[in-house]
Amino acid sequence: MEVEGTTTEDELQVKVRCLHAGDERYAGQWLAAFQRRDEAWQICTKALSTGPEGKSCDEELLHAFCAQTLARLSRGFASRHALASQGAIRAELEWLLSLHAPGQKLVWKQLALALVSADLWLGRWNGSLFLSASLPDALKQELLVLPTELLFSSRPLPLDSVHLRQQAAAGILEACASVFPFLLNHESSNEFDTSKVLAAWLRAARKSLQWMTGADESLPLRCLEACKDSLLFQIRVASADAETQDIGLQLAKWKGADDELSELLEPVLEILFADSSVSLEETPCVSQLPLLQGLAADCWPRAVLGDFKLDWQLVMKKAISSLGVSAACSEHDSGGEAHAALGVWQTFAETLTEGIQEPPMLMLASAQPGATPPPEKRNRVGSPWLPTLTQISQCVHLPQLFATFAEQLLESLRAPVSPCQEAFALMFEIRESAETAIESWVNVMTDTPAWQEACWMPLHRLSQSLAASGGGEWLSEEVWREAEVALWFSTAVATKWKADSAKPAIKAIFELSTVLDNAPDPWRALLWSSACGLASKSGFEPVTELVAWILQRSPFEADCSDLIEFIELPYAYAVEAVCQQLPTGVVHADIAERLIGLALLDRAAETVHSETTQARSLLLRALGHAMRQDPFLLCAGLSAPPALPKLRAAAEAEAATEETEWHALQALFSTLIAALPQDPVGPKPDGAVHPAETLWREHWQCFHTALVQLAPASFSDQPLKISCEALAAVACLIPNLLPEAVTLLVQSACRDETPTSQLEALQSIIRRAPCPPADPSVCADILCVSVISIAEPLLVNSPSLLTSPETMTAFVGLLLHGVTATPDTWTCGGALRHKLLAKTDLTRAVIMLLSEALPDVTMPSVSSVMLQLLFQLLSGQGVDVPPHSNVLAETTIVICPSLVKALVAQEHLAEHESLVRVGEVLVALYALFPTEAEETLQFGFEEANVPQWSREPFCSHIKSCQEWPRKREWLDYLLELVQEWQSEHRQKLI
Repeated sequence: MEVEGTTTEDELQVKVRCLHAGDERYAGQWLAAFQRRDEAWQICTKALSTGPEGKSCDEELLHAFCAQTLARLSRGFASRHALASQGAIRAELEWLLSLHAPGQKLVWKQLALALVSADLWLGRWNGSLFLSASLPDALKQELLVLPTELLFSSRPLPLDSVHLRQQAAAGILEACASVFPFLLNHESSNEFDTSKVLAAWLRAARKSLQWMTGADESLPLRCLEACKDSLLFQIRVASADAETQDIGLQLAKWKGADDELSELLEPVLEILFADSSVSLEETPCVSQLPLLQGLAADCWPRAVLGDFKLDWQLVMKKAISSLGVSAACSEHDSGGEAHAALGVWQTFAETLTEGIQEPPMLMLASAQPGATPPPEKRNRVGSPWLPTLTQISQCVHLPQLFATFAEQLLESLRAPVSPCQEAFALMFEIRESAETAIESWVNVMTDTPAWQEACWMPLHRLSQSLAASGGGEWLSEEVWREAEVALWFSTAVATKWKADSAKPAIKAIFELSTVLDNAPDPWRALLWSSACGLASKSGFEPVTELVAWILQRSPFEADCSDLIEFIELPYAYAVEAVCQQLPTGVVHADIAERLIGLALLDRAAETVHSETTQARSLLLRALGHAMRQDPFLLCAGLSAPPALPKLRAAAEAEAATEETEWHALQALFSTLIAALPQDPVGPKPDGAVHPAETLWREHWQCFHTALVQLAPASFSDQPLKISCEALAAVACLIPNLLPEAVTLLVQSACRDETPTSQLEALQSIIRRAPCPPADPSVCADILCVSVISIAEPLLVNSPSLLTSPETMTAFVGLLLHGVTATPDTWTCGGALRHKLLAKTDLTRAVIMLLSEALPDVTMPSVSSVMLQLLFQLLSGQGVDVPPHSNVLAETTIVICPSLVKALVAQEHLAEHESLVRVGEVLVALYALFPTEAEETLQFGFEEANVPQWSREPFCSHIKSCQEWPRKREWLDYLLELVQEWQSEHRQKLI
């Protein structure tokens, strides 16, 4: 039977039976043909008109299929039906819905979707009509929830008119007066979830206000206030439900109408937060984290500053309780809830410092290449809350609030009672989130007695407690746990606060030195680590004594190998930070000697970890600070035994082994990096060169061996990775070695199918090209040759690129930085861009590669860099000058279809940042080649099976980008079109 011949209901039933029998291939082929035919709507409505009673299994399946089809077709209701017939078709949908209301749930749910979609397209949605109809409660719930989802959710209707959107928003706001009483005052069945519908309506009303200029934001709240007693009863009955918590969250997010909002929000929170002393077994405290997060973003900080009427201490107690419960339960959820609870406090502090502002949005470039995009207009409900620095500094409650937060951290983030690797790893992971939250609070702090007391009280209490005890190994483990967490907290504050903030703490640290030194394992290692971090930020004078104090307390002196992987890197950061403060004009030879010993220490295999190389690099960088006044002495000290000679011998011994982690080679290259100057240096007038150049040339063969001869370890990519990083560093700081470094990187890349590290190194060189002192034209020539040399084999062997997202990202990123059209980020004054754009064969091959790869890329980071490269090729200087513009005109035939297919197939492209990138490319294409872009987009529509009704709106929307006053609305409609394409695509796959 031919698919295209299907026109009657009898044949439709045959196809449905075929689908029911499992012939998915035939059914899917027929389905695609059926949905394209004009009579689809009539056949479905006729099949459904027989009603739900007495149907066989096949007939029930037929009805379900027809209802789904009507729902899908109704998403484009206005474009699928003539204006004159739309009213009658809508009435028919309403009749079908009432007919099937007592029947299959799947059928009436789809018919409800079709009816609500039609009403929204017609601009005549009216919630009151559904409430007065004689329909089952479950169906009424569906009819009330649907408009909120179709307007403000992940499956919105592609309404192509601002007027229609405003009409829908107005309908939502007007219906609040009847919907809220219906939800809260009528007797509902078990099938009706009042809390869910009410939360959805509050969210929709809040969103609708953003579409209605001059709307009264208090109107929905007044409607809710009229049902306040019923509202509070409903919340009291179901306070533990997630939907009930969502009611509180939607109120917390409300903007404007502060008086009305306060009258509702405060009693709601009193019920939801009634019990602030939650035990560890009670999960509702943790389930309230989204609500706490919403409060922290607006109402709670405003209440603390006196700008909003709310019992902020009630919220504080719940936030503290949630933090305690989440941290205590962290072993069971790998710290996920603890991170979220800390995020509440971070949001509170960020709200104070940033105010309630719209999130930054990437602006689409103007349609004219090189033109400045128009300023973004703001349109918010209510005025944004931006507290002044005076308000924040004069608020007496903020230090008290932070002190309460600090006390909970000291209680919740103590070291585990039974120390083990897994427990320590989780503790340090959660502490990282706590340090981020503390950093946000530091931006609020001022140098007042109240803040000083809030920050340093834990340390002062610790000092007094340990001093009174006399110190010693006989102290209980609980005391050491309290001491360790207090010292960690003080270090976290000092690390994030201004440089001289820790001066009051350094005296306490030195006074506690004896006690800390006498602490038992593992506490001595942890206490030393925090104490060194705190001391490095203290601003203590003289610095040389402070450096000596820190160097005496390294992790290796603590003799606790189990903790090395957790404390070595923070210690190295502390050493590097304090060495930066060393007096200039002096060579600190004794400190340098000790640093060399630490950095090049012979260590046991069990003390080597993933961050060993980074820690060693920081210590060697500290060595550079200690010897910065005499580079000749630094290089001489490194080249003398036992430093570099010993490392080189060990590296050569490693090269002779088959199984190695290349630690010696990594140490050798890290030491050479430490010898480099801080800024690029060229040859002096007398021909003399920097001593680091001589040192590097002496060891150049080691780099050649590592890059060309040695096979990298599969688990770490060493020694390839450190070799590439080292060559990138020397090429940017010693331009005399730029040609040799680039040549070696290219040589290594050409023998590797996936040269990710080499590409990243070349990308780094292009970003930080040493111009000056290097001549821009000469430098651009060298880099252009390297890019061409490395691109040619990769483009020839494109399957390797297509199967390696990391290598593809590095390769595209290399080209992106080479051709960037922004003068502020030009390499070699723009010379490299012009040289690369002149290579038309390269441009053509790259565009073909991107067009081939984009539809199949599933990683947002990869597609983002691809789209950025396409945009840079289409914009800026060089576009309007042949031959580059000719290549672009030729390749639009592959660019546009590729973009369309990618938008249909890859759901991540519907995310905000990715969609901005796509929009930039499409707008730029239309600006350059409007005719070609229009024609080639049609090819893409056909290849990707884009719905016919949305093709012209899509093209018109791209062309009208500059006519939209706000790019956010332009992107919103583009998003809805793309989501509709993706929905169609998913249905076809099913």
